Amino acid sequence: GLYLLAALLLVPVADLRGRPALAARAFLGSGAALLASRGPDPVLQNMGLYLYGEYDRSRVLEETAAIHIQEGVSSNVMVLVLRNGQTSLRVNGKVDASNSRDMPMQLGLAYLPRFLRPGAREILVIGLGSGTTSGASLLFPETRVTCAEIEPAVAEATTFFEAVNHKPLASPRFTLALEDGRSLLAGSRTRYDLILSEP
Repeated sequence: GLYLLAALLLVPVADLRGRPALAARAFLGSGAALLASRGPDPVLQNMGLYLYGEYDRSRVLEETAAIHIQEGVSSNVMVLVLRNGQTSLRVNGKVDASNSRDMPMQLGLAYLPRFLRPGAREILVIGLGSGTTSGASLLFPETRVTCAEIEPAVAEATTFFEAVNHKPLASPRFTLALEDGRSLLAGSRTRYDLILSEP
């Protein structure tokens, strides 16, 4: 809009016949500036339309409430609550965790590997999500959990899942590493008993 306005101001008009064209450009420029100033709806922008398809805008706004939206370093993070109380964490629009349909996977990722390594003490979780997998892993005595999370905004969003995640960030046996999981493993001398990742 500003480029268009600058172009209009710099267009030379030699005679009065150029005035209608200049007025038309000014009208178009003003319209473009108004559209640009309106800005996108942050909720719809973070709904993952590229992945889940088009939404009925009015239905989405009636049935959901965005309680947290943050533009992070590498991702946009949104916590969305449905009217029925289901809460979901969306990273760049994709649902990465929730307190409903994702719970079996989030808890299963913490519990099922224990059948293979019941004495596991050093756990690495790749990706924090809602914090449920890390929190469930900390329920086992003498267990230390390190979580590699590349996006700091995700860590802030876990506070909205404290009813199901057992507050891993508050545990002295939990370490949050704000880096890529592969980089963490490459630069660490720690040997982990379990490495948990939900791709």
